[in-house]
Amino acid sequence: MFASSTSNRKYFLATCLLNTAIVCVVVPSRLQAEESSERRDLIDHYVEESQKNDAFFASTPITHVVPSFNTISYALSAISYDTVIIPEENSRSGTSDPASLTLTGYGVSPYLSLSLKRIGLGFSVEAGDRQAEYTAANNGQYNDNRTATLKYRGVGAFIYWIPFDKMWNKVNTTVILGGRNYTARHQHIRTAVSAGIETNRNTTTLNYSVPSYEGGLNFNISLLKSFSMIPWGNYASIDTSNAMSQMRSDAFERDYVESDVEVFWNDKPDLTYGLDFAAKVGSFQVRLGGLLGFFAASAGSSQIRDESLSLAISFEQKGN
Repeated sequence: MFASSTSNRKYFLATCLLNTAIVCVVVPSRLQAEESSERRDLIDHYVEESQKNDAFFASTPITHVVPSFNTISYALSAISYDTVIIPEENSRSGTSDPASLTLTGYGVSPYLSLSLKRIGLGFSVEAGDRQAEYTAANNGQYNDNRTATLKYRGVGAFIYWIPFDKMWNKVNTTVILGGRNYTARHQHIRTAVSAGIETNRNTTTLNYSVPSYEGGLNFNISLLKSFSMIPWGNYASIDTSNAMSQMRSDAFERDYVESDVEVFWNDKPDLTYGLDFAAKVGSFQVRLGGLLGFFAASAGSSQIRDESLSLAISFEQKGN
């Protein structure tokens, strides 16, 4: 009788300990999964909207800055990222401090190109620093915040071809082909906050390369002596397979880092196009499409506030 009672107590204690262990392990995992889903929803919405390419005015890619015959062109493009994404209105009910995803950073790309009569060469160098900061909805108990950073460098070579002389003495057509290779240092930082106090922080660091293959077409239409309109299109295929192969096998970390890659590398459609304007003062030329696009941007999604800005300038030097 006594032995049976002791055995029951041991079984009861073992069951309690097992249940406690399951709660300690499963509950945080569920919280992380829910936060991952919330963050992923914001990223999916941002990427989906960005892939639409609905900006009518936009600066040409720096590789589309084509110098005149027997000329060397020194060009520079720069972009400043400033975007905030928030959840849909109906998912914010009862939350005074909803989740948000803030994208900041910059990119700078110097470009050198030289032109013969019908063919030319271009050489690109690029550097940038981007950050994606996710702040979870404040539920007063447990928050799983995430910060992803990307530092990248890239080099590229391009060839462009002018298939025929000016049409009607006002239009130049140029075809561009080439590619870049980026090297990236990517960090993902998880910060666990409980009741307003940071309880845990861990960092995942990846180093990988990202090749990009590009082709483009533009028409430079002279409107005035020093002012032209440039309809353009560009196709870029970006290969992130090396980034994916560097990821840890841990399910939660892998999901988070995969979504980082979506934000940093797949936030533009493969095919981009737009209308740019170039104003020339002496040997300097300024591309105005990105500036016009900034001021003329439509409201777009109510979940996204995008105040990113891009600008490109170039300087031409006559050859000997």
